[in-house]
Amino acid sequence: MDRTKAYPMVVQILEKYRRLEFTDLVSMIGKTHSEEMFDSAGVRYVADITIFWSDSSHRDLVIHGRIDDHNTFRFSPLEEKVVVRNPDCTSR
Repeated sequence: MDRTKAYPMVVQILEKYRRLEFTDLVSMIGKTHSEEMFDSAGVRYVADITIFWSDSSHRDLVIHGRIDDHNTFRFSPLEEKVVVRNPDCTSR
């Protein structure tokens, strides 16, 4: 897997999810969402996105992405995450 190509792909997918409404993200908790992308050479990458609460306070969500080409690094995917704050939690 070409990590220099995979990293921008997973970041792009995470950004797409980060832009969703918070309530929509909450409805996706506990489910795995898969997306398929291809690099410029036509290599297929699959990204799995999971969303979960960062802690029991339910203030923040974590959007976790893993991407792999299911080829050379099948058991070593590239991982990245973003944290989205609950807009209803104004104080920390």
